[in-house]
Amino acid sequence: MKVEVEQLSGVKCKLSIEIPAKKVTEALDRAYQDLRRKVKLKGFRPGKVPRSILERYYGDRIQYEVTQTLIQESYPKSLEEKDLSPVSQPDIQDVQFRPGEDFRYTAVVEVKPRIDLQDYSDLSLEPREVHVTDEDVETRIQEIRERFATLEDVEEDRPVQEGDIVLVEHRALWQGKPVEQGAPKEQMLELRSDRTEETLLKALVGRRPGEEVEVPHTFPEDFPVKEAAGKEGSLQITIRKIQKKVLPELDDEFAKRLGPYEDLEDFKAKVRQDMEEAERERIRSEMNEALIQQLLDRHSFEVPEAMVEAQIQEMIQNTRRRLAAHGMTLEQTGQGPEQLRVRYRPTAEKAVRTSLLLEAIALKEGIQVTDDDLQKAFERIARRTGQEVDQVRRFYEDPAAKASLEESLLEEKTLDFLRQGATMEGTEG
Repeated sequence: MKVEVEQLSGVKCKLSIEIPAKKVTEALDRAYQDLRRKVKLKGFRPGKVPRSILERYYGDRIQYEVTQTLIQESYPKSLEEKDLSPVSQPDIQDVQFRPGEDFRYTAVVEVKPRIDLQDYSDLSLEPREVHVTDEDVETRIQEIRERFATLEDVEEDRPVQEGDIVLVEHRALWQGKPVEQGAPKEQMLELRSDRTEETLLKALVGRRPGEEVEVPHTFPEDFPVKEAAGKEGSLQITIRKIQKKVLPELDDEFAKRLGPYEDLEDFKAKVRQDMEEAERERIRSEMNEALIQQLLDRHSFEVPEAMVEAQIQEMIQNTRRRLAAHGMTLEQTGQGPEQLRVRYRPTAEKAVRTSLLLEAIALKEGIQVTDDDLQKAFERIARRTGQEVDQVRRFYEDPAAKASLEESLLEEKTLDFLRQGATMEGTEG
């Protein structure tokens, strides 16, 4: 077999492949022998149909099958011989098949670029420290208490106060008239300056149950009443009931309700530990992004369109899954796949470029993913998802899932290597 490679671009090449006539003849002979054993033609005993008859009736089919066989056998060997790493399916062109002659075809395929690595030994980072204050911990604990709060009706005769939760009925008005049919809609509103629109907050605080108030309101662009869509109207709001949040007592009993904590102090210590770990992860992520940007600034190379396309498709599928988790479809957002493709392309190109760069550095530095790395990853995933480690391990027995995890771990290890070797600004070494 003869293979010639023509580089069409930094990520695309054309393989011209030639298979000797002898190999073609042998493949044809095998195909006709196999056909002769299987075919049944009137007037001929099984296995005794002459080759000329078979060629007359089945010649086109046999030629197609042999063509596919020759390509399927020779193409992978050609890639191996030329040490090429394809990232797309080949575009098979110029197939030349004539019995008794050499078989020729070309395959145009995208491959990973050969990256000329620049010096990355002088990358720099701004030093960062994990800093979680007592106030941060108290704020987080307060948020946890609020998640376990109960609602009680306000019995005393008083107006609405900031911090209350009010049950209201509201009706949309356009040019002073209701724009939607049916009864007013009910809604629970928590009146807090950090969560409630200022106009609405001011309008409701100080009012009493049974009172009605009208506040300005801009209708969304997709409002079902077309003449009001995107226009200024108002909401007619009636206060029906005032409620208040009752937070659980912050004591040992509450701590034990939340998990395997010995007492309140043990719970607070775990909250701080979790917050510090989250802060470390955030800092690590920001440092990784800084390292990646420095690498991207130093390297310019073409990226395969097939890899960018695969990344875009993955991002679109992730978007669909996130929307589905909230009972929505992509179409309901007003954005179709083509719009997302345009929006996601810059991010996808950056992700592919980053992946190729880190892969090249890992290869140069001899960084590899070990069985121990995989085991630790299984344990992390199990803790995060609440599964048994064996369940996680079985999931990653799937070759595609395992390859994806290994790629992620290799990038993680490479970034750890770069981060450890980076110079901290304002320090030496």
